Amino acid sequence: MTRKEYRRQKRKTFNKWFLIRFAQAFAYFTAFLVLLFLLLSLFIGATNQHYEKLQLIQSGQYVGER
Repeated sequence: MTRKEYRRQKRKTFNKWFLIRFAQAFAYFTAFLVLLFLLLSLFIGATNQHYEKLQLIQSGQYVGER
């Protein structure tokens, strides 16, 4: 194997593994963002529900838990 063939093979191997690692990092980052968005949505929904309950209590229309 000549030096040129060796370098070409080494670059090909490096590029393959680099793309695999890049895809893994991108997948982890995307999963983190999706989970963060879902958790944030859950907190916003809970806050809005609590605020509406407080408004009903203040206006006297709240009947209580059943």
